[in-house]
Amino acid sequence: MDIVHVSDIHFGREDKRALAAFGAYLEKTPADLLVISGDLTQTGRRTEFRAAKIWAEGLGHNLLVTPGNHDAPAINVFSRLRGPYLRYRRHFGRKETVSTPLAAIATLKTAHGFQFRLNWAHGAIRSSDLGRTEATVRNSKAVWRLVVAHHPLADPVNSRVQGKTRGGMKALEALASAGADFVLTGHTHEPFVVPFPKQAPKIVLVGAGTLSERTRDHAAAINRIKLSAESASIEQLSLSGSTFDIVGRFRFARTAFPHSAIA
Repeated sequence: MDIVHVSDIHFGREDKRALAAFGAYLEKTPADLLVISGDLTQTGRRTEFRAAKIWAEGLGHNLLVTPGNHDAPAINVFSRLRGPYLRYRRHFGRKETVSTPLAAIATLKTAHGFQFRLNWAHGAIRSSDLGRTEATVRNSKAVWRLVVAHHPLADPVNSRVQGKTRGGMKALEALASAGADFVLTGHTHEPFVVPFPKQAPKIVLVGAGTLSERTRDHAAAINRIKLSAESASIEQLSLSGSTFDIVGRFRFARTAFPHSAIA
């Protein structure tokens, strides 16, 4: 199975050069599934969602999408409090899982319209959301099990942006125990592949870059994940000129994961 993972397009602040290069890349090397880990829009406006939907559907790929903190209305406070992700659902629906004999992929919501802390952009995991995702992972008979969230469940070291996800570490332990192999996220605009914990890896954290103008220390970046019965490989690709080029490769044997016997 071939999965392309992108994040943080931020329509309203999208990078048109990156989007054109990404479209050309997908046309040349199609995937089985396109995963978008949130922040499709910059301020959650209807016009931004319409542009994001037209772009996503125009790529001609099966989609699995989860919302990010920027996908709640930033200007209309009433809409944000009344239904922060109504606009997102109107345009991208409620699809939360994709399942094949080789891979099961489930979303985990980490973005919320309101939190009891000053910075609502940070991540938080509700027990009900974690329970649904954990059950999907645990009950799957697929060879590989992946989770897609917007915020990193554990912040990568030295990242300029931190997700500060409440309940993130608890979720990581629960998902690893349930049999999850990879957690795909965005938010930081910085790509990473980090086994967790490093001393005795149970699960691998995979971050995508951005396709927006809001780059930080990295150019626009995407991931490609290739799954077989024996192994999983991850290619990190970065925008160079008008093309996405491979800048990093990682390979994981199926037998390297602690729960491989139940796959």
